[in-house]
Amino acid sequence: MNLLLSVIVCTYNRSDLLMEALQSLTCQTAPLTAFEVLVVNNGSTDATQQIAEDFCERFENFHVVIEPQQGLSYARNRGFKEAKTPWVSYLDDDARARPDFAERIIHTVENFSFDCVGGVYLPWYKYGKPLWFRDEYGTNGRLLDETGVLHKGEISGGVSAFKKSVLEQLGGFPTSLGMTGNKIAYGEETLLQVRMRKKGFVIGFDPGLLVDHIMPLQKMTVRWLLKSAYRHGLACWDAYEQRPLWRRVFKRFLELGSFTFKNIFIYTPRLARHDYYFQNWIIDMLKPLSLNWGMIVSGIKKLSGKNVQHTPGPECR
Repeated sequence: MNLLLSVIVCTYNRSDLLMEALQSLTCQTAPLTAFEVLVVNNGSTDATQQIAEDFCERFENFHVVIEPQQGLSYARNRGFKEAKTPWVSYLDDDARARPDFAERIIHTVENFSFDCVGGVYLPWYKYGKPLWFRDEYGTNGRLLDETGVLHKGEISGGVSAFKKSVLEQLGGFPTSLGMTGNKIAYGEETLLQVRMRKKGFVIGFDPGLLVDHIMPLQKMTVRWLLKSAYRHGLACWDAYEQRPLWRRVFKRFLELGSFTFKNIFIYTPRLARHDYYFQNWIIDMLKPLSLNWGMIVSGIKKLSGKNVQHTPGPECR
C-alpha cells in the first residue's frame, strides 16, 4: 500500500500525555504501512524526546524531529515540511485518536474532493469532572450531520487533515498567531482556513472522525472558560483578517449591554432546573461578554498603534 498520510503530533513538555497519544496511533485499523507518525518535539525539557525515540525504535512508521523555534505554528509547519506523504493530519499531544482515525481520513480524502477535512474532538475526563461541567464545553461539536463541504465555520486543527501542497502554497499556519509554549493564544487555524476559502480551496467535515481530547482539572473552571473566550476575542481581528474600524469596535462595546440584558432573561430562569448550576449561568452570561471584551481591547490597541495594516475580511463570529 502506498504511503498516503502523515499523522503529525506536535508536543511540548507533556511527556505523560504524549505516551497515550502515541499509543493510540499504534492501535489503528489501518495497516502501519498506510501512514507514518511524525512527532515534532517543540523544544521540550522533560522526557518527551526519550518517549518519542522509544516509539520510533518499536515502530518503523514512527519518526521524531526537534523544532527549536517555540510555537505551535512553527511545530506544525515543521511537521508538514518533513512529511513524506501528500496528506498530513494533526493530532494534539493531549488527545487519543480513535482506532479508525487514520483509516477514516484515508477513506475520506480518497472519496471526496476536499483540500482539508476536520472532525470532532470529544472531552476525555481522565481526571474526573465537576458536576456542573457540560460536555459541550469540551467539544467543537458536529458541524455537519454527514460528511460534506463546510461552507462556513472552521475545523479544529487538533483533529484535521490537509493536503501538503495546499499548506506549501499558503505558507502553512501563520506563526504570528497561536500557542507559544505555555502562552494561551488562538487564531492561527482560523486564519489559515480564511485564506484557503479566499483561494477557492474546499474545506470538508466528517462527523465520524473522532478523537478524545483531555480535559485537565485546571481547564474545567469558570475562570478558564472565560479566559479562553477573552483570548479568542483578542485574536479575532487577525484571525478573520478584519479591519478594526472605530465603528466596529464601538458596535462591540454596545453589544456588551445588549448581551447582558438579553441573557438575563434567557438564562436566569434555567437556575430553577436541577441540571443547571450557578457556574453554567455565569458562563452563559459572561462568555459572550469576555469574547467581545477581548475584541474591544485588541481593536483599540490596533487602532491606537502605528503602521498597522489590515486586509478587509469577513465579520468575526
